[in-house]
Amino acid sequence: MAEEHDRSQFGFFPPLVIQRRSFCIGILKRDRIESVLELGCGEGSLLKVLSQPACYLDDEFPPDRLSISTSQIIFEDEDHLNSNQIDQRMKKIDEEILSRIPKKSFYDRELHLSLIIGVDVDSERLRFAKQILTGNLPGSSTDQICTSQRLEPQTVELWEGDLGIKNRNFLGIECIVMTEVIEHLTSVQLDRSIPLIFSYYRPSTVIITTPNHEFNQYLDQYQKKCSNSERRHRFPDPTHRTNRYFRDDDHKFEWTQDEFQEWCQAISLKYDYHYEISGCGSFTNCFGSIEKQLHGIDDPIPAPKCPKMFFATQAVVFKRGELKTESLGLSELNVTDTVEQSHQLIFKCDFPVDPMLAQPINYHQILRLVEDYYVSLGFPAEKLRLREPWMCQKGLDLACHGRLTELIRSFAFEEGWELILDPSFERLGGMDSIWIKCLKKLPLNLLTNDMSEPEGDLSDVSSIKDLPELENFEKDQSGWD
Repeated sequence: MAEEHDRSQFGFFPPLVIQRRSFCIGILKRDRIESVLELGCGEGSLLKVLSQPACYLDDEFPPDRLSISTSQIIFEDEDHLNSNQIDQRMKKIDEEILSRIPKKSFYDRELHLSLIIGVDVDSERLRFAKQILTGNLPGSSTDQICTSQRLEPQTVELWEGDLGIKNRNFLGIECIVMTEVIEHLTSVQLDRSIPLIFSYYRPSTVIITTPNHEFNQYLDQYQKKCSNSERRHRFPDPTHRTNRYFRDDDHKFEWTQDEFQEWCQAISLKYDYHYEISGCGSFTNCFGSIEKQLHGIDDPIPAPKCPKMFFATQAVVFKRGELKTESLGLSELNVTDTVEQSHQLIFKCDFPVDPMLAQPINYHQILRLVEDYYVSLGFPAEKLRLREPWMCQKGLDLACHGRLTELIRSFAFEEGWELILDPSFERLGGMDSIWIKCLKKLPLNLLTNDMSEPEGDLSDVSSIKDLPELENFEKDQSGWD
């Protein structure tokens, strides 16, 4: 029977679930992962974020320099610039703008995932994950959702079944993610899953997170001081192997830092994977400061030696070594492929590429769309941040074939436009550091027939993944889970 305890008045910001999600996304961006398999995907909160289309396709922005073939230039009339004039304007943009903007860190890159797979044993959670991935829109169907066109193709799949079942469809996957999953597995399930991941699937990257049991004590010491309305449960070890209390009634274990380190090292040595240990939800993030943590406690537990590196969630990133499976002496897994032991594919969605991307780029049409955005604002704007029309003007991303570089190029094709560096360009980087200045007067009736109202000023949003989430996917956003 679970024992009732009080809950600490402290918490994590952002919530721990958001920090774990951000950690995983950061690694995927850093390693330029294009295919990912989440084992134990649950209700699909991470999959939903991963399935969002990229804002742009440029692998690196800004580019080192602008260049264009004369054959790509579309001259609409005699008033437009010739190829030599265009080349000179591009050279000026290179020297005065692009060469001065620092490259953004890997955290600021866009994700370009072509394949996303989720696996879970819980059919009800997968049903909810399917609803999340399809938008759960009234009157919408999966077929309607999956025909929405994008800048790049993407396939999303949901499979039902045990994590320890071998599935040849997962071979070749680049990254496997398991967030807060392994502590829910029995020792038999864990011993069966690890060889499957590191020997059979053998991806280039594996991301695993699990609770740090040593963190529990710092919140538990406050329980007598909390009101009844803040009470929370702690759960005794169901296996009776330890006298520990866990964070969830379904946890089969919770490891200390040393135990987690030993487990990671054993995997590294056996399967030839390098690893780096980190975490989410630091002591400092939770309590703010050591002084605040000690306040109101008669006999407080000593704070950890390094509060900024003492985490509630332990995380490890495994990177595959150079040795082949045969060299490691790892034999074929003894896992049969009978019907009873197979995964069931319950959802698949193939997002097609918009056919407009196959059309030639018309740089003059790109500028007409930028003009449309200027006019749509309803007031004279001397300059706009490059991000604004890109994010808000319908059709601009498609006209540029999804590449910011093409938008930059377009301003070299006509007089009346100037690009300016933001004074804080070194801090901002990317398209946030570039302003568009319109030097021409735009008539109020210049709007194109296909013009739609802008969706708002997104100048403070660095990525579509930074937009506020509309749905609360987790039961406890403010606490452990």
